[in-house]
Amino acid sequence: MKALILSAAVLFSAGTPLAAGDLIDRARVMACYQEHIEAREALNCIGAAAAACQEIHTDQFEGSTTVGIAACLSAETEVWDALLNTNYRLRRAEMAAQDADQGTPLMARVEALRQAQRAWIAFRDAECRRLYAEHQGGTLRTIIGASCHLTLTARRAVDLYLASPE
Repeated sequence: MKALILSAAVLFSAGTPLAAGDLIDRARVMACYQEHIEAREALNCIGAAAAACQEIHTDQFEGSTTVGIAACLSAETEVWDALLNTNYRLRRAEMAAQDADQGTPLMARVEALRQAQRAWIAFRDAECRRLYAEHQGGTLRTIIGASCHLTLTARRAVDLYLASPE
């Protein structure tokens, strides 16, 4: 965490514009994910990088404010979304190979996965909008919405990986 804060301080003191990717330690998320995915404990990694980000306090960024917390959550969500997309592509390739090996399957696995993923995206977005709406009238809604996106995206990334037959 000290390394993240130090690197953030160096970035901000250099006058570099703040970018979402600069807020969190992507390597931290990836290392935790890789270390724990096989033991099915990768869900324990969710939010650790965002929590460290919330400790950043500079002239340009205050991690403990509503805006800062939401930015930290969103930045970590980007990492999990990239993992989700990687795992989706891997599952899709596995399913395409299975479909090809079996000739004409009763139901194309690739198409079923695509439909499920589209339905999941619609569910995630609707669920996070619901939670946001429940808390309208206060600034907490922003954190709740961002946290929802992070949690659901990370869970889906893990689920897609664990669904692999290998």
